[in-house]
Order: sequence, then C-alpha cells, then structure tokens
Amino acid sequence: MIYLVVFIGLILRLITINQSLWLDEAIGAIAAREMSVYQMFESFFTVDNHPPLYYLLLKLWTSIFGYSEFSLRFPSILFSLLTIYLVYKIALLIQRLEKDDHKPMRSVGLFTYPTVAALLLAISQFNIYFSQEARMYSMAAFFASLLVYFFIKLYTVRVSWFYMLGFSLALLCLGTTDYLPYFLILTIALFALVKKSSWKWLFNVYTCFIPLAVFWVFWFTTFSRQSQGGSWLVTTLPAWKNLAGGATLKQLILVWIKFILGRVSFVNKYVYVALAFLFSLPYATSLILAFRNRNKRGILWLWMTAPLFLSYLTSFVVPSFAYFRFLFVYPAFVLIVAWGLVNIKNELAKKLVFYSIVISALFSCIYYYGNSSQQRENWRGAVAFVEGNIQRSEVAIFEYPEPFAPYRWYEKRPAFSIGVTDSISAGSEETRDILIKTINTKTGIYYFDYLHDLSDPQDIVRKTLTEQKFSAKEIVSFSGVGQIYHYRKDSL
Repeated sequence: MIYLVVFIGLILRLITINQSLWLDEAIGAIAAREMSVYQMFESFFTVDNHPPLYYLLLKLWTSIFGYSEFSLRFPSILFSLLTIYLVYKIALLIQRLEKDDHKPMRSVGLFTYPTVAALLLAISQFNIYFSQEARMYSMAAFFASLLVYFFIKLYTVRVSWFYMLGFSLALLCLGTTDYLPYFLILTIALFALVKKSSWKWLFNVYTCFIPLAVFWVFWFTTFSRQSQGGSWLVTTLPAWKNLAGGATLKQLILVWIKFILGRVSFVNKYVYVALAFLFSLPYATSLILAFRNRNKRGILWLWMTAPLFLSYLTSFVVPSFAYFRFLFVYPAFVLIVAWGLVNIKNELAKKLVFYSIVISALFSCIYYYGNSSQQRENWRGAVAFVEGNIQRSEVAIFEYPEPFAPYRWYEKRPAFSIGVTDSISAGSEETRDILIKTINTKTGIYYFDYLHDLSDPQDIVRKTLTEQKFSAKEIVSFSGVGQIYHYRKDSL
C-alpha cells in the first residue's frame, strides 16, 4: 500500500512542475549554472542566508541533468517522496509501541495508521507546493524526518553503530541544509538529556553530534558574514522584516491556515476565512484526540511545536517566522493528525473526519493546479512579452542594481535590460543619475514594479520618468511579477 501512496504523491507533484522559476529559485539556479564550487564559497554563500549543502547538490545535479524547470525541481520531489516513505516508517515505529503495550491496532477501514499518515502527506497541497520548488525546504523536511526516525530507533530499540551512523549523518545533512531546523536539533539534544536511559546511552547519542560540530569549525566565518549581511538588510530595508517573517499574530495564524488549507489564497477574504474555518474542523478534532492519547508520542509533539515556539521567540530579534520555512515540522503535523484520526472510536465519525481531510486536500490541489494566480511568479511569460515587443530604442528597467534573477534567467536579449538603482534600497540622487543616463537616448521604457515598495519606497524611478517626459501608455500584468508599464516619450 505504501508504494501506491508514494506513486500517488509522485503524480500529484509532477502536475504543473514546469512553472516559471520565481526569484529565489532563479538566484540559486544562476549560482549553480554560472559559478564554480570555489566561487560559490567565495562570493555566493557569504551573501546568502543558508548553509551550503542544497546548493552543492543542485550544482552536481544540474551538471548531469541540465537546467530545465523539471530538472531543477526534481531533487525536491525526490526528497518529498522519500519523506512520505519515512513518515510511514516512523508511524510503524509508533504503532509497534502500541503493540508492545498490547493495544489493538488502529485503522480507518483498510488504511492503517502508517498508511493514513503517509497518505495525508502525499496529498497535502502545502507539501506538494514546496516539493515543486528548487529550494532547500523539501530536502530539510526529509533530513528532519530521517533524524527523528533514527532517534526513535536509538531511544526505543537499542544503540547500534548503524543507528548511530544514520543519526549522525542525518544531523550533519540537516544542519548543512538550513538554519531553522537547528531548533529541532536543539530539542532532540535536550530531550535526550532529560529522557536518558543511562549516561552511556547519552554519551553515545552526543557522540553523533561530532561531525556537525566539525562542520561549524570551518563554516563559522561564513555564517558570521551571512549574519552581518542579514543585519544590514533589515537595517537598510525595514520592510524586509515583514517579508522575512517577523513575530506577529498574522504569521502565527498563517502557519495553521497554510498547514490545513495549503499554499492557496482567495480574492474574496470571506470565502478564505470560511474555508479556513471549515477545513480546520477535522484537523482540530484529530489534534485534540491525539493530544489526549499522546503517551509515548512526545517526540512528535516536540518536533511539531518546539521549532515553531523557539522560532517565534527569536523572530523578535532575527525575523524568520514564515510558514514556508516550517516544511520540516509538517511531517510531525500529519503524523499527529493521523494518530488522532485513527483513535476516533466511532467508526462513522472516523470515516467522516478522514474523508473530510482527504476531500479538503484534493480541493486545494485542484484549485492550485487550475488557477495560474496560485502558482509561481510568471517571469517566463513576462520576459517573452517584453522581448517580443521591445524596440531597438527601448529598454526594460528594474528598481534594483541589476535585472532581477528570474528575468536574467529567461532573457535572450540581455542588452535590452538594466537595473537602475544604486543599491537594493534606492538612493535619491544616485538612482536619479543612473536612470537619466540610461534613458537619455531612449524612446520607450518597460518598467517593472516588482518589489517596488521594498526597493524604491520614495518612488524615485517613476517620478524621474515623469520628469523626463515619459508617460505610461500600456500596463500589462503577469501573475506574481506584478505590473509592467510601457512608458513612451511624450514628445513622440
């Protein structure tokens, strides 16, 4: 049954896999395509805000399989499918603990607890969306699941070199993939200290942390430069805090809504709220029952809640609390929901809750597949539009020191695009001088308002265009990219 569930997960993740790359994906793709490994360590990692493992894997993968959207995103799909299987294996461990206590095996019809947990992850639109993304979040979710799997083995079965090696490897890979999962690593380290069966057992567990500690000996200098860059970014762009994920009530609510509704939204906010409430009911019911039957599943609850809680607290200082960063706790969420679901005593109510969750997940998937506004930024379409219409005396401009990464990724005529700000936050006189020099001999301008409020809050670029006798003659919108204004010289 699990292989059928994984196959269903694969099919759902291949649909719309060829969407246009969005900003963050394109940044990583350009680094993988244009930089050597040495250059990545020298100049890319120091200005990024993640550890290196995902990008190194992407570099290796694309050198073999190329740079199509499918190729760039397929590693994330593979990690997602492996996570589905790991969720099944973790649920089997939980189920065996119940069997050891001579409790009856729980199921929903023919679906056992492990199958239910794996299925909920396989059809989750939230998980599907981010497993279709050339980013490190799906990879982090896999290694987080692998970490918990081996820790449960060490904690409940026995200490063996195989489990220690697996646990140590999962620690190293998770810690070199993303920073936020360090809250999970810290949680497991403290859990081991509190729940230790013996000091020898604790020593064996903590020995597994040595490879990760060695990594930090070499990585700390780069991390320090990343931290300095992050501080400068928040200082330079105060609005960046909201984008990065500040500790707000809205961000906290969004985690719940996205976990149960998926990465979809609705123009009509009343519909959005109504669906969020309706879809919450079966999930909340399952979570409440799971909490009542939480014995021997404390590690799952800590996996789900501790990183959320710790990240929320630290985001008052370092903004990082955004729902998409918590894909690595989502497997714990579905494991807990599935456990509560199979513990519903009334068979009719159990099936009602189960099929309500399945139907709501499939609804979100269908809505996502069929609605381009729910998909990624359509830079491919935007570039095709501009390059299909731009004249020799025209230029495409961006409120950034260079054209945005996804535009550069898709463009075939780089001579017709340019960034016109002096910095990521436009300086008044400097930006004005750059822009005037750029448009001095031009008769037409294609202006992108992408991230306008962030990079040019004083509206320097558009004011200067107006001063130079340019006026917008046409406005075209592309999903996620925003509006493209076609300015023409008034005297023409």
